[in-house]
Amino acid sequence: MRRYLLLRRTLAQMGIEPGRVKLVWASAAEGVKLAKEISTLVEEIRALGPLNWPGRVKMATGERHGRFRAHQSGGDSMSDNGSGKPKFAMYWAASCGGCEIAVLNIGEKILDVDAAFDVVFWPVAMDAKYHDVEAMPDKSITLTLFNGSIRNQENEHLAKLLRQKSAILVAFGSCATEGCIPGMANFSSTEEIFTAVYDTISTHNPEGTRPKTEWMTPEGIVLTIPQFYPMIKTLDQVVDVDYFMPGCPPESHQIAAVVDLVIQAPGRQGDAAAQGQRHRRGRFDSL
Repeated sequence: MRRYLLLRRTLAQMGIEPGRVKLVWASAAEGVKLAKEISTLVEEIRALGPLNWPGRVKMATGERHGRFRAHQSGGDSMSDNGSGKPKFAMYWAASCGGCEIAVLNIGEKILDVDAAFDVVFWPVAMDAKYHDVEAMPDKSITLTLFNGSIRNQENEHLAKLLRQKSAILVAFGSCATEGCIPGMANFSSTEEIFTAVYDTISTHNPEGTRPKTEWMTPEGIVLTIPQFYPMIKTLDQVVDVDYFMPGCPPESHQIAAVVDLVIQAPGRQGDAAAQGQRHRRGRFDSL
């Protein structure tokens, strides 16, 4: 039920009418009931008319760009988006993705995140482009949770960009704080890693294809991928980090405590960041 309510709220923020989604309880013995509910929903959606998805996306994008234009006028990271909300970002670097799921596992507290924060960058959960973040003023993002270690050129670029744009940067999860499982790759060379991935018995790769940072298509288009680094680095080996929240993944109650802290301390994110620098190897819950 909590996920359903969250879905309805999320769809509403995207401009999709709540009437286009419906939750029905029907057991395996209630096929007739389910069929009737489906027929009813089809008629209700037909009455709403076409979704006009491209138009809705354009409207949502225009609203987001309007916020970014508002950023250019200055102000602090708590209220310069016009909504009066602090801004939240999250990024997934070299990790399994469990930290992203852990955020959703805080239960109904995720609704508080939606109500209290303006989510401006979260690639797993929303459509946001790197150039959108680059256009934002420095320190305009109140809180960024950065999970994953630094494995390639793209990870490093986003770490530096989000450090520049964030008032509070949190190394979120064990991969960001101390390398965790991805860090075990540091015992092997790049060649050994690629051999294990592309040339073992479980891989069908008769041409021995390996990743290249640049490749020319037959049509003459140059495609690029991020450079693979020979060593994994933790987040604080690349940028300054305000707080560390270890865990694989962090516990839900820890995440909820961090959310509450930022919500309850409007205008104090600069102080929180300074405190983080004084206690750079401490846990976030030491606050």
